[in-house]
Amino acid sequence: MRLLVPLVLLVLLALDGAQWCAVAAEGEGEGEGEGGGDGAVADGEAAAEGKQEDGPPPEASGQEETKTDGDKQVSEGKEESGREGDAEQKEGSGSEQQQQSSGDQKEKTEETGSKSPFVSYDAPVIETTEGKVRGSVLLSRNGRTIYAYQGIPYAKPPVGELRFKPPQRAEAWEGVRDATRERSECTQLKFPTRELVGREDCLYLNVYTTRLPVNDSVVGKVIWDVVVLIHGGGFTHGSGHFDDYSPEHLLDEHMVLVTFNYRLGPFGFLATDDEASPGNYGLKDQLDALRWVRRNIERFSGNPQSVSLLGFHAGAASAHLHLLSPLSQELFHGVISVSGTALSPWALVPGAVARRRAFRLGELMGCKVKGDDAAALVKCLRRKQPQELAKQTSHVTEWLHDMHYPFVPVIEPTIKGKKAFIPKDPVEMMKDLKDRKILIPWIMGVAANEGLPQALQTMVFRATLNQLNENPTKYLPQYLEMSIEPQSKAEAIAKKAWDFYVKNDTLTYGNLIKLAEITTDYNYFHGVVKSVDLHTEASKAAVFVYHFSFHIRDPRFTLGVPQGDDIRYLFPDRIGGIKVEYEEAVFPTVDRLVKLVHNFARDGDPTPEEIDLLNNVLWPLAEGRNFEYIDIGDNITIVSDGFYSDRMAFWDSIDKEFNEQPHTKDEL
Repeated sequence: MRLLVPLVLLVLLALDGAQWCAVAAEGEGEGEGEGGGDGAVADGEAAAEGKQEDGPPPEASGQEETKTDGDKQVSEGKEESGREGDAEQKEGSGSEQQQQSSGDQKEKTEETGSKSPFVSYDAPVIETTEGKVRGSVLLSRNGRTIYAYQGIPYAKPPVGELRFKPPQRAEAWEGVRDATRERSECTQLKFPTRELVGREDCLYLNVYTTRLPVNDSVVGKVIWDVVVLIHGGGFTHGSGHFDDYSPEHLLDEHMVLVTFNYRLGPFGFLATDDEASPGNYGLKDQLDALRWVRRNIERFSGNPQSVSLLGFHAGAASAHLHLLSPLSQELFHGVISVSGTALSPWALVPGAVARRRAFRLGELMGCKVKGDDAAALVKCLRRKQPQELAKQTSHVTEWLHDMHYPFVPVIEPTIKGKKAFIPKDPVEMMKDLKDRKILIPWIMGVAANEGLPQALQTMVFRATLNQLNENPTKYLPQYLEMSIEPQSKAEAIAKKAWDFYVKNDTLTYGNLIKLAEITTDYNYFHGVVKSVDLHTEASKAAVFVYHFSFHIRDPRFTLGVPQGDDIRYLFPDRIGGIKVEYEEAVFPTVDRLVKLVHNFARDGDPTPEEIDLLNNVLWPLAEGRNFEYIDIGDNITIVSDGFYSDRMAFWDSIDKEFNEQPHTKDEL
């Protein structure tokens, strides 16, 4: 069954999480039935197919990726390979560099138009461990100078035989590399348009800093704290690109920001539960990006001994997994998880589930494999066009919409001589924190109505909403993508959840918040509560929790504060390269969020002292089941009477009655 939001609605939804609610309210009743959902997918895929050219398998070409807008004037196998043609053959004289910079600035102005935030394309040349890079300059919201170095390779292109393998360190280059523009995002069906975009050659990062060392003699003398952003998108879509994660707000404070791409979908997370494809390649890409930061960030006035991870959604779960993984230790010193943890039900699947999904993808791709020969399957999939792999990913599971994610991290199999990134269930890994000598502080944050976007999708096609109303026992487990066996157990849980939240009502737009609450609690809030409890029981490291309730939208249309509202204040939106203008009323909240992140990155404590901007609040530590937290609304306030205690008690009772633990069930 398909459940997909129409293109026009999704484009609007991408602009602002809460603005979707207005669109859905005005559009209630339109587009009834499910046929339109399949049509939307078919149209999107047909459009994507029309843009693609058939080519040889990756072993032959090494460059078979889809061209994005940024790639449209770059031919295959040339500059976008990131290895040749990107670096100037020699640094040249000052006049030559100035002439080159002028040409780059003209080219970039033509690409982005007069709205480009960049004021110069001749930032100082910096020498990294792999080679020299030349960047650009832009200004923060309040006019602070930001030096930007974009499109720096941190790993070899994972094409050909490197597909479905851990990343390898990037090769060195000669001359000065042009780092004034981003490289391609990773191959994906872009959200929300479902347009096929990206390339496999996508492992690049961007560095933004408010200060540069003048010469080698002052490297390390004045250095800023570092924030490494891990983008969201359900391990299926997204990128670290400027349009999604601009530094213009965050770097009003002195910090260094690093954003990057990592492999997505089957390219990053195809797993067969054996040595043929252990999986978690996207997480291992992230690990290599962190290693690059450790080697190089001091050259950009960043402190390699003060690195904080900031992850959103899939990036939040990733950041938590780095906190737990034995492979990531000593590469960072603080974690901020926004809208997700490793205990979120969507964040991980058992190896057996991942294996069945891999073989299902093989069937869709026409791989004829005898029995369960995973090595033959992987060999076949390695030769397939990336465009087709990305498209067929949408058909791997039966119940599909934009918030179901077929390929995600897995608990890796034990392989002799190799260390797993996720060697066992995160619940067990959290218990192992008691043996850690290094204490890493952790912030978890959620928006008040995290599940609202997913719930709103049911308003698009009445047939889908009718199914939930007529038979919630059958369809709620599919909607929530419960990985629970046997099916009778999932249905029993669904009935209890429906009775608790919806009772005898019929879902309509007027009371859709009830479905949003089920989604919010199951997929986000309960994972936070369990994480606080387990983490603080095993570790003495500081844990902080915030609840984001700030919004200024029209109350006639806004159902609540959806997922992503907080992250958009930290990283302003850009649509087509043009910045989305915010109302002046939001900027006190922007300033508060930026100050909290800066304090945490610097001190490991978001409120080391009372200041007026933060309403003189000292953020309390979270501990146990009934923890204190702060609410970020029009002001910052401390909440001491529990975190949605009644609703969380319901899910605690479900865990107890049905003996449910995350990520241990076995279902496609």
